[in-house]
Order: sequence, then structure tokens, then C-alpha cells
Amino acid sequence: KTVGSVTAISPTIGQVNAVVTINGTSLRGSGNSVTNVTLASVPASILSQTNTQVLVVAGPSSATSGTVVVVADTGAIVTGSPTFTYVAPGLIGTVTPLTGQAGTVVNITGTGLFSGASGIVSVTLGGFPASIVTATDSYVTVIAGTGSSGLVDIIITANTFATATKTGGWSYLQAGSA
Repeated sequence: KTVGSVTAISPTIGQVNAVVTINGTSLRGSGNSVTNVTLASVPASILSQTNTQVLVVAGPSSATSGTVVVVADTGAIVTGSPTFTYVAPGLIGTVTPLTGQAGTVVNITGTGLFSGASGIVSVTLGGFPASIVTATDSYVTVIAGTGSSGLVDIIITANTFATATKTGGWSYLQAGSA
């Protein structure tokens, strides 16, 4: 059997639900498929695979860092020097204002809002998209989109698909309310 090598992963840091691309050689270990992948000893879900690239979703973990291991249907174990590091989920702290309607500018502060990624791709208020004005790992400004009245969750999604969530973090006011 030809045993391959993991040559690169992207991103190298993340959390649960982060989509991780694993590149390498003979990742299927002279077989037909990859049957198992772990990131820092934590099982990951396989989304797609070729002999040179495997796309996975990181599982839940509090592990800090470890090797990427790809197991083929032949039993071949493929590893390499790249490591994956789990980071704590982002924490949304303060939200101002706490209430508003479509068009309201909402400022969100916290820590690790990028959840280990290099940026964010979306912010939702109660499942409704908000327009991102500015974003850093500790501060995000959005403009609320149209939503249903009531207390709603805020979800910030990173470009790795990892999320930071604040349950009941914002309230949509009914149109015309003050």
C-alpha cells in the first residue's frame, strides 16, 4: 500500500462546525475512500473527498491542538505535520441598542467573534440576515433587516462556518412602535 501524507489544512484553527480542507497525497491510502478523519483526536464529519483533498466539519471539542489523521478503507492511516487547534467559541457580550426595527444600527461587542477564523460571512437577528457594516474579532456593527417582533437570537457566522451565538440577545419591535 502507498501511504500518503497530509501536507496542508485550512483553516488551522477553529471550533465545532468549522469546515476544514485537508490537502495531501494518497489520502485514500491506495483504496477507494476515506472512512474516518480526526482533528486533534476528535472525529470530524466528511463532506467530500478525493485522493488529494478531503473536506470535513469539525466536531465538538475542548481539545487544544493535535494531529490531523485520515483513515482509508484499506486501513491505511495518513497523517502529516499540519495540526488543528480548537478555539473556544466566540462570546457575544454587549449589544446596543437591545431593541429596534429594520434599519436599526446594532453594535455587538465580545471576544473571539471570528471564532478563530479570518472574518465573518453573516450575522442574523432571529434568523433574519443583517447587513454587516464593520467587523473585527471583538466588535461587529450591523444594520437590522426585516424580522418578526419579539426577543430573538443573534448568530455570527465565521468564514469557516463556526458560530458565536447570544440567545435572546435582541428584540425586534413591531413596526411603528417606539
